Amino acid sequence: MRNMFCVIFAVLFFPFNSFANNVFTCEGKRVSGHQKTLDIKEYKIIFPTIIVDYQQETLRYIYSEHNQKWDSTYRIIERDRSAVLGFEKVQADAVHASVNGQVTHGDGLHIRLVKDHCEKGNLLTFVYSYANHPEIEQLQGRYVPTDFMGGEIVVKILYTSPFLMGHRAVIDMGWASIAELQAILAGKNPITMEYKDSPELKITDYFDIPHNSWSNEGVKAALNRAVGM
Repeated sequence: MRNMFCVIFAVLFFPFNSFANNVFTCEGKRVSGHQKTLDIKEYKIIFPTIIVDYQQETLRYIYSEHNQKWDSTYRIIERDRSAVLGFEKVQADAVHASVNGQVTHGDGLHIRLVKDHCEKGNLLTFVYSYANHPEIEQLQGRYVPTDFMGGEIVVKILYTSPFLMGHRAVIDMGWASIAELQAILAGKNPITMEYKDSPELKITDYFDIPHNSWSNEGVKAALNRAVGM
């Protein structure tokens, strides 16, 4: 799969001009992995070009590697001046719906739908940290309590790896039915999440910004469209 995370991270550092196409560049990494287990492999740093086309309501992500050009297009289904909500077909058997973070922009909230199992969605997010704890890459498989929308849920750290000037953790928040996800995520704006220390793990030693929030505007429509793809 190509790195959608860089696209979201890069675009939202710049103000939007709704009357013209916007072109940006960023430093990013291409990743690949198993769609169901989410085991991730990172490759060398690349410098993609991102083109936001407001007339076509698309976001295009282009980069060159090994004398080949790679070109991916994302559909924008909801946006305002501070957030873009979009989804892409990552592989033939899965669809992602996502929205950027309001505290850490690149740490999006994603809902992953797998082909033939679209009655449920897998809720995922990411944590980019500058803390550089010497054991941060050993967090894989650890469980962390969180305050999510005012209630406690325990999430799993699937994977951590070096990223830009720090590290990035992939967080699995679990599976739920589409109806449950719509009800939970649309219940309060913004969607909020804070990672909590526990006797087993002081997560604030690893995550220098242990909280994030996301706009829920258009979440029901986004899920309905993703299910229909």
